Amino acid sequence: MYKNSVKQICQKIVFALLFSIAAITHAENTRTHWYGTLGGGAQWAQSQSSFTVPNGSQYTAPHQLDLFSVQHHVTGGLFFLSAGRQWKLDRDWFSAYSLGAYYQRLLNHNITGTIKQYSKSEFLNYSYQWGSSTSVVLLSGKLNMRQIRQWSPYLSLGLGVAMNQTQDYSETAFTGVTARNNPSYRNGTSTNFAYQAGLGIDYQLKPAWIISLGYAYQSVGPIQSGPGQSTWVNTHLTLGSLAQNELVGSITYLI
Repeated sequence: MYKNSVKQICQKIVFALLFSIAAITHAENTRTHWYGTLGGGAQWAQSQSSFTVPNGSQYTAPHQLDLFSVQHHVTGGLFFLSAGRQWKLDRDWFSAYSLGAYYQRLLNHNITGTIKQYSKSEFLNYSYQWGSSTSVVLLSGKLNMRQIRQWSPYLSLGLGVAMNQTQDYSETAFTGVTARNNPSYRNGTSTNFAYQAGLGIDYQLKPAWIISLGYAYQSVGPIQSGPGQSTWVNTHLTLGSLAQNELVGSITYLI
């Protein structure tokens, strides 16, 4: 149901952007600018609460799998750059439209949890830590809905690719447990379809300078480690699709 809601929001934003393009194409007194944007913020990631890894045993399901919990949603910082073209109209409604390239870097954060060997509660033997970071490249559009003096609320939509990187897997045996050989899952990179939908407000600080505050929902697809070592050489850690809620601020310069 949550995914359907996001899909409906994206469809509405696409419709609004297409409507804006049509309006701008036929509008008079349109001013155009190149723009550059620099911004940053914080993100709260959402993912499935657990995932499994084959343990190599011949037990029946689900005991042929080790169960990895994801104890909390990861948080971290981000920064982004954007550059492109803005079309500005002399009217109150649908007053501006921008289209450009967008790059975002989600800074390193740790995924943590516990490991139930054989998916059995009595074999809750380890905690683990797994590093992750993401780079996102999008074609991004922005529609300013209404001009109210220096203020202008906006909607945005971006489509592109995400490169999810994982590194530095480690695990620690709980007290009283004899540690196994560490699977030492190698670093991994996966490339996935990504999309971003957002809303916020612009403030025209000066004719060439705009300050923005906003919220964005972003999906970057699944993340996966490289293969393990020794007994685990044919296995990977795979966390399902990762989504982020982002609070962002930026400054834009118009040329």
